[in-house]
Amino acid sequence: FERTKQGQGQAFSIISEAGVGKSRLLYEFRKAVSSEDVTFLEGKCLSYSKGVAYHPIIDLYKSNFDIRENDSDFHIKEKVRAGLKQLEVDEASVLPYLLELVSVKDSGFDQIPLSPEGKKSRMIETMIRIPLKGSEIRPLIMVIEDLHWMDRSSDNVLKYMLESISGARILLIFAYRPEFVHTWGGKSYHSQVTLNRLSNRESLSMLYNILDSGQVERNLEELVLAKTEGIPFYLEEFVTSLRELNIIEKRENYCLIKDIEDLAIPSSIQDVIMAKVDGLPDDAREVLQTGSVIEREFNLDLIKEVMDQAENELLSSLSLLKDSELIYERGIYPDTTYIFKHALTREVVYDSILSN
Repeated sequence: FERTKQGQGQAFSIISEAGVGKSRLLYEFRKAVSSEDVTFLEGKCLSYSKGVAYHPIIDLYKSNFDIRENDSDFHIKEKVRAGLKQLEVDEASVLPYLLELVSVKDSGFDQIPLSPEGKKSRMIETMIRIPLKGSEIRPLIMVIEDLHWMDRSSDNVLKYMLESISGARILLIFAYRPEFVHTWGGKSYHSQVTLNRLSNRESLSMLYNILDSGQVERNLEELVLAKTEGIPFYLEEFVTSLRELNIIEKRENYCLIKDIEDLAIPSSIQDVIMAKVDGLPDDAREVLQTGSVIEREFNLDLIKEVMDQAENELLSSLSLLKDSELIYERGIYPDTTYIFKHALTREVVYDSILSN
């Protein structure tokens, strides 16, 4: 950010699996720059938005022009016009593209005498021109989260935007899971950090912090370490659940006071995992559910016996589950064993069968 303020545009990627801390790091960064004279815009890709062109870019522009959900087309036009006047941008050259981007009827986009390719090219130019003009007034931070769900059109815009910021006061921040591979190529002004899971020592430090006590019985420590596997979001939610359900109590030390066999996993963790599972094809989801019934680990021979799928279809489903990083593979075909990546993943998938 300091480099950005000096007119050296920067891009920064935060990479980690779900629950490790991308959003928290962004939250802390935003707090750190809250006293700065800066424009801070945010966009977010959603699991269902891959087919929606420019979805996170639209978020950024709605934020920039303060467009609210209930705004009428008239009010949106007035807000965009006011914003363009502040930026000292010629309204006639960009207004139809911006209004079309934010889905205003009668945007004037249809009346532009250009080919579809020409309109698309001009649309991208507009999307890049506006932040460049804005950065002349004050430094601009643009955050886009969950790029692993990004649509192709937005990916293309970010590629051009990244190539345009080197001399501008613009900081682009991207957050995504490891499975996303960008197509932008290497830039000297693009940095990245990969957030890893917590070590056992770090997990216990977080546990003590949540409980506000370092006096914790060993069996409770072992339970938390086994269940949460170094993922801070899971750890926080799991320990919170233990407290809310009165499973743990502070006596001389924090200790378990109830049988945890029937403990319900916090719904926020279920939501994180099931969103990923629900996005799978039916065959792959069935294999995952069947594996969860067997145990956290299951071998190929056993899953073949209980699944009513041809072997090539089964292997295809297992390959998809590996690519989705829901399971790991150990060994060489045909002596292959599959392991749920998280113990909690297996439990949530298994519980989803029972609830159905």
